[in-house]
Amino acid sequence: MNKKFSRFLTLTLLGFIGLSLTLVVGSLYGLLSTTMVKEFSNELKVVQSEVCMALQERFNLLETRVKEASLNNAIRVNLMLGVRSQLSELLKTHHPFIRGAYFFIQEKGDSQFIPEIPDSYKASIPSLIKISRMSDFQNIKFQNYGDGICTSLFSCPILRKDERLGTIYAIYDLSLDTQFWKRFKNNMNERLLIQSKGDLVDLHTSQSVCLPSKIRSLFINGFESPKVDLFQNCSFVGLKEFPDLFYAISSKSLHNKKHALFIKLTGLCTIIFLLTLIVSFQLIKKISEPLESMAEQALKISQKPSSFLLHEKEIRYVEFQKLAQGFNQVLRSLLEAQEELKRQTQKKLDASEELYRRTLEAAPDSISISRLKDGCFQQVNQAFSKMTGYSLEEALGKTSFDLNLYNNPLDREHLIKEIREKGEVNGLEIQFRKKDGTVLDTLLSVRTIQFGEEECMIAVASDITELKRAQEEKKKLETQLQHAQKMEAIGTLAGGVAHDFNNLLGIITGNVELALDTVPESNQARFNLDEIRKASWRARDVVRQLLSFARKTTFERKPTKIIPVIRESIQLLRATIPTNIEIRQNITNANDTVLADQTQIQQVLINLITNAYHALVETGGIIEIGIQEIVLKANSFSSTFDLIPGKYLEIMVSDTGQGIAPKVIDRIFDPYFTTKGVGKGSGMGLSVVHGIIKSHSGAISVKSKIGKGTTFIILLPVIEKEAVQHAEPDEVFPTGSENILFVDDDEAMTHVGRNRLEGLGYHVETRTNPVEALELFHRNQDLFDLVITDMTMPQMTGDRLVKEILKIRPDMPTILCTGFSENIDEEKAKEIGVCQYIEKPFNRSVLASTVRKALDER
Repeated sequence: MNKKFSRFLTLTLLGFIGLSLTLVVGSLYGLLSTTMVKEFSNELKVVQSEVCMALQERFNLLETRVKEASLNNAIRVNLMLGVRSQLSELLKTHHPFIRGAYFFIQEKGDSQFIPEIPDSYKASIPSLIKISRMSDFQNIKFQNYGDGICTSLFSCPILRKDERLGTIYAIYDLSLDTQFWKRFKNNMNERLLIQSKGDLVDLHTSQSVCLPSKIRSLFINGFESPKVDLFQNCSFVGLKEFPDLFYAISSKSLHNKKHALFIKLTGLCTIIFLLTLIVSFQLIKKISEPLESMAEQALKISQKPSSFLLHEKEIRYVEFQKLAQGFNQVLRSLLEAQEELKRQTQKKLDASEELYRRTLEAAPDSISISRLKDGCFQQVNQAFSKMTGYSLEEALGKTSFDLNLYNNPLDREHLIKEIREKGEVNGLEIQFRKKDGTVLDTLLSVRTIQFGEEECMIAVASDITELKRAQEEKKKLETQLQHAQKMEAIGTLAGGVAHDFNNLLGIITGNVELALDTVPESNQARFNLDEIRKASWRARDVVRQLLSFARKTTFERKPTKIIPVIRESIQLLRATIPTNIEIRQNITNANDTVLADQTQIQQVLINLITNAYHALVETGGIIEIGIQEIVLKANSFSSTFDLIPGKYLEIMVSDTGQGIAPKVIDRIFDPYFTTKGVGKGSGMGLSVVHGIIKSHSGAISVKSKIGKGTTFIILLPVIEKEAVQHAEPDEVFPTGSENILFVDDDEAMTHVGRNRLEGLGYHVETRTNPVEALELFHRNQDLFDLVITDMTMPQMTGDRLVKEILKIRPDMPTILCTGFSENIDEEKAKEIGVCQYIEKPFNRSVLASTVRKALDER
């Protein structure tokens, strides 16, 4: 519904006048009410000072009375004589000199109070006792001791010279001081409150006042300036000398004064408003008439703005004539601006199209626009031409099917289906075929758009071929890292197994040697025991192989005959290889002595024979091991192996399996490379073999044919020096009669050690706890001539035990034994002062010579 301007102007003017009067009256009311509040606050400050002075006067008087009583000679004499009845009479002369005050005396060392404290104040006894320990006057003001009553405590020691005879106390209950409360007016609801646990308690009536949570922190922190009408129509002010006390008074009188002021100002405002209403009506009538005339003319102009203007001369008032002139000028300017806007719009449209073309060409990704109905390309950018090899002219008007862009045509059908159903496709991996036939991996996103007057698709494709390659390479590296972590875990496990296994072998070999001493040569059991001993030493070598595989130990190369090593390896594996696989030996009587570590060479042979077995496990076949001596000459095929000319021992391990594919044969010695299934190989076997042969100054090669089999050829340099022969140990061992302390946490090992050493003539004391052994040595350090200790023990390791022993007796010979430990070796043992270092298992010959050597070095 349309409204008349005259009515609007009338209502606006009346509203403005009413608002102005309201603001004036409101401001005046606010100013006067603020003055009232200030006067009320000043009155509160005066009362605040009066209450503080009255309370301070009470406390000063109590302090004076308590101190006077502590200096009273009559009280001192009665305390010294222990006359309780006289003390009570003396106190009565001081009580009650202030209402609500009670006096008590406590004799030194006595828990009784004279007179006895009333039941209502017994909750304050712990606090009285606490302040009585002080050597001077003490005062605790207004505390709630759990009985609901806020009291003040006073104490002062009663002294005779420097001797304390007792303590005088005073308990002041303000709620009982009627003289103090006479100044408070009940009709004004005057109260004295104390803050306790976030609420207020009336000190006169002990009634609790629950504080709203939003102002609770205000009372906890305290305030000295008055807070007028804070809550419950009450005003509050804090007492300066008493931080937890607040004076409260009703704000009703202040509210009554404000209400009377509001009535007076409202009446005045109403009278002024009525007078203004009459004047405004006449004024608006004069203004609205010419405006209505101008509005009628403007309505006619709106129908044909280019033909009519307002009639300026027909308007009576100058102000409205100027308004008409302005309206006509605006109308002319509007017509001119309309023409200019048309020109600018066309210019911006042309610039937008140019920006679109430049953006399309500058985009690094391939962008193409094609019709949804038939797939014909409407627009492509340079990145599209660079990616696909098709120029702009070759692509426009053609479809992706015409250009054979999709490597898999089914991908195009799937894409069109997704677009028709969902209207968009995001991050779809698709392979495109370039003009030259090269296949690209791309990441494609498609949206439907309105291009011109047709519904089209805009496709953005990113070339991710290199990214895919990088991801595959990353996956390979992650696989290698996992293999490396597995090998590290195997190494850790190998160390633990080696330690425990060598300890067990030490017990087995030791007991076998002891048993051999009691069994005659003719007894069959002696042969069996001897076989157990030999098997134990072979088991020790197996442990060394395990540590070698895990790179946990170093090896010593010495002249070694290879033929026995080959035969022992075959014998070791024969039981695990099925009978449908034949093992043939083609071994000639060649010089088979090489400078090598027997354990490592055996590891090489076991790896190669095991690989041959895996190649024949399904079909069966023949594994052949051959050996012969050859001579490599200069300019011969030695250059192929990068070897120095000379005599070499050639070891061949062949199988009649399926062979190795030519595409992988060059990678078989790479770390982590394997053709076996998951869980059947780590890819480290041939890499380790290659490393061992290279470290022995040799070479390894492989020949293979699909369907025929595989042959590994090893070349090791031959030496003329005779191999070290392990003769049976001499049955005559060095002996002695010295005292030896033998320490090992394994009781079976201490049993073997004691019997071995006692069999050599020594006196032996054993301990399985290194801490107990150290205590024994500390008590009898001159009794022992030698200490033999294990390395890995609970509570204290062997190297630490040696250090502690050498602190007690620096010249003490020591021998350190270990099954295996990554934390100690012979060099480190020498550094801490160990005389001899031996590794388990060791035979009696090694033990006897090592003990004798350690004792003789002393």
